[in-house]
Amino acid sequence: MRLIGVLADGLYWLDDRLRFFDAGANRTRGGMLRPWTGRHTIVAIGLPVALVFLLVNGPSLRLSGRLLAAVVAAILSAWVFLKTLKFTSRGSILHDLIGHAGILLAVVVALWWVAGANAIEASDAVFYRHVFMPIVLLLVLTAVVSALLASRLFTSERARKTLTRRLPRVDLFVSRPTRQQPTLGMLLLAAFGALTSTPGRVLLFPSLVILFVDREWVTWVFVALLVVNLGLLAFANLDRRFSGSWQLLHITFFGGWVTLVSALVILLGIARILDVQYVSTIFDGARGHTIAGYVFAAYVFVWWHDYWTSTTAVIRFLDVLGGKGSSAHGQIAYPLEVAPTTRVPADNRVIQSHGAGRVVVWRDDDGGKPFFHAYKPEDLVDALIDDLPENDPGRPDADWVKWRLNSHFLITSAVLTVIFVSAGWALSRLPQQPSIPSAAARSTLSVSSVLFAEDACTSGTPVIALAASGGGTRAALYTASILERLQRQGLLGSVRLISGVSGGGAALAYFAAHRAALLKGDQSAWDTFFTAMQQPYIADVLDGSGEFRIAATSRLGVLLAESFERYWSSPRKTMGEVQDIGLMLNSSIAGRFVVVEPNPEKSSLGLLERRAQSGRTASGTQRRGNSGPFNARLSDVTGGRVVYTNLDLPDHVGAATLIEHQPTRDRNDTRLPVFILNGRDITLAAAAAANANFPPVFSNAPVDRDENTRFWVTDGGAVDNRGTESLLMAIRYALITDGERCATLPPLHVVEVEASAFSDGYRQDRGIGSMMSAGTAFASQLDAELMSDIREIYQRRVKDGTAAVRFHYLPMPALLRRSGSFGTHWMLQPTITVCKDPDCRESMALTGTEVVTLLRALNHHRLPSDEDTQADEAQEFIEKEDLELVPNWNRLTACLRSLNEGC
Repeated sequence: MRLIGVLADGLYWLDDRLRFFDAGANRTRGGMLRPWTGRHTIVAIGLPVALVFLLVNGPSLRLSGRLLAAVVAAILSAWVFLKTLKFTSRGSILHDLIGHAGILLAVVVALWWVAGANAIEASDAVFYRHVFMPIVLLLVLTAVVSALLASRLFTSERARKTLTRRLPRVDLFVSRPTRQQPTLGMLLLAAFGALTSTPGRVLLFPSLVILFVDREWVTWVFVALLVVNLGLLAFANLDRRFSGSWQLLHITFFGGWVTLVSALVILLGIARILDVQYVSTIFDGARGHTIAGYVFAAYVFVWWHDYWTSTTAVIRFLDVLGGKGSSAHGQIAYPLEVAPTTRVPADNRVIQSHGAGRVVVWRDDDGGKPFFHAYKPEDLVDALIDDLPENDPGRPDADWVKWRLNSHFLITSAVLTVIFVSAGWALSRLPQQPSIPSAAARSTLSVSSVLFAEDACTSGTPVIALAASGGGTRAALYTASILERLQRQGLLGSVRLISGVSGGGAALAYFAAHRAALLKGDQSAWDTFFTAMQQPYIADVLDGSGEFRIAATSRLGVLLAESFERYWSSPRKTMGEVQDIGLMLNSSIAGRFVVVEPNPEKSSLGLLERRAQSGRTASGTQRRGNSGPFNARLSDVTGGRVVYTNLDLPDHVGAATLIEHQPTRDRNDTRLPVFILNGRDITLAAAAAANANFPPVFSNAPVDRDENTRFWVTDGGAVDNRGTESLLMAIRYALITDGERCATLPPLHVVEVEASAFSDGYRQDRGIGSMMSAGTAFASQLDAELMSDIREIYQRRVKDGTAAVRFHYLPMPALLRRSGSFGTHWMLQPTITVCKDPDCRESMALTGTEVVTLLRALNHHRLPSDEDTQADEAQEFIEKEDLELVPNWNRLTACLRSLNEGC
């Protein structure tokens, strides 16, 4: 109890400090801006200055010349906003808003013009066009409309007279209630009440703070702040006076639209405390503060809007209390005609506008601290009529004022919603630029020419066809490690055909681009390969996600492709430049747009697609009736493949259909839809990004096959995360169509590099697990049947048994790909938890660098580290316990070295 008393004393002291801080920081007339204006708080300058900073800098807060320019621009703008307020304060509150709005509009227009259309966030340009610019324009429009609506807020003369008459008869100052010493039981119950009634206020500040602390401190900081915040809210529930002070910290974060931003912060905080990898890894990364930039911007936007919405409403409310025209300067006289109920003298009292959409009753005390008490407008109305009888005719008038206040905020919210939704709808109707444009020239490289080249046919050297699974950074690094092992064994040159999905596909694209250097065994080239695969690509995507082109005519996958391009520094950049190996990168089809109408204007597919959505013909006229074929967006091939390749392959790779007819609008094809994009000018980076366009982070991306067909694609792993089926279909096609080029077929080894997420536990999921896993199960059966076809062809062609077809499964160690360990996002985790058992009763924590070193060292040599390190322990454990990787790897190398058919 003694400790509770000490805490209570400390909280009463904190109460006083908070109240006087509020009085100073949120005071208008006589406050911090008194040399320039008497009806605004310092927030009226701070928020537009923050907007200027965001307009210049954009969402990304990375250190750059742009950030420095934003800081300088913000500082200079403060002087401009102050001077403008001093001038406009001669008029109404609307003049203040128009003055600040005009400055912000001028900044937006100037930045938009200076930035130009080609500057991007990742470039060296100081300015670039980003979404904050149109957002500020819309906010300015909304605020002006709201201010105009506020001018007609209170039109009832009767209500005006009722409140004006009641004001001098009610003492609005409040004496501090007698302190009541709380007990432990009371505090516990009050804390439980806070947790159940206001969970958002309990969680917000702990969630906000842990977004900016190091990973190892997240749990401790969250728990400590949660306990402190819960205790403060418990005291606030027991003391009305302290409740009013403590609520000051929450009014800013829970009220109107800002509540949505706070809810997002809480969700991010909870995701980080639960170590949800798509959130925690990004915040753990060096550029995780870009998300913080978005959060900060969201708060600034809604605060600026709410400030002007509430301030104009408060000024009109004061006009009601003091009489028409009396509140031009944000303050009215408050003469008390009855005996005061507090120790505050009855003379020299005023009511003035206050921060956070409140009013404050104020009286300066000569030589001492001032007397003050803040109210929300509706609470002040309640205080004025509190002692009136229930049937008093003044109560309906007061209720009308409260209703008008509430309706004002509802209307302004509706205006905000309509304006932003309309703008979003207009943006969504813009023609979309393709992530991969239609190819001007097709590649003529045949599968058989790379798979069964002359040297392989004459020497009997084994040929390797390799498929690499998806799995983001994890799969990319594991694929690189397998390729490096093949190079160390002198077998990498035998890899003639490669097919990849998502992360594995990106690694194979890099390999194809740098194949010459990697085949030489140059250690620096391999080190650069691994460095490239662990770059924070998702950080680049987040940094650039605020670009206006992404909101308007492009998709996030474009940013991933540009990031690949920057980090890879590829000597070969396009599919057409890769002629010494067959490359297949796989996307999953989400839908397609087909042009069947004449297109005499040669309009782009993006424009034709938007016209079709609007019910218009290719020429832009309104379609009448349903006669004849018309352009349409279809889902008839959803679940199929788009394959970006340098190989000359037909659609569906020669697979037969089940029903012998041509598919129509109402009759789909019955085979697995596989559409080939083999343009010579398709860039490797764009194809890799399209094949790694993982949902839900990346929306479906448009790729144009030709002038008549556009596919909307997602990550290749959405169909099957291994990419083996297209590889096997290509091999079968080569054997059927051009297998005779080899007098003797060489031994063929199909290698599947598997780094998909692994989980062997069962839990009740109401069928979701079956739905998600069905594609892999059916794909496995398809792969088995394709392998059977290939083996049958080999058996017909090779009578003496000198050549054989073998399938090798090389899974990443289950310990590293188990769900919840090594993430799939395009950023190497700083810390990776390796669980030694399915229930993770025993685990070890490795750094991302240690895991990369471990992958490169498995089954090759000891780790270059000190003895008894956790990485050494992990290597020994994996090599001892993993039942698939090491035996399968040994079997593969033995087969390739000995050419033993019975391997």
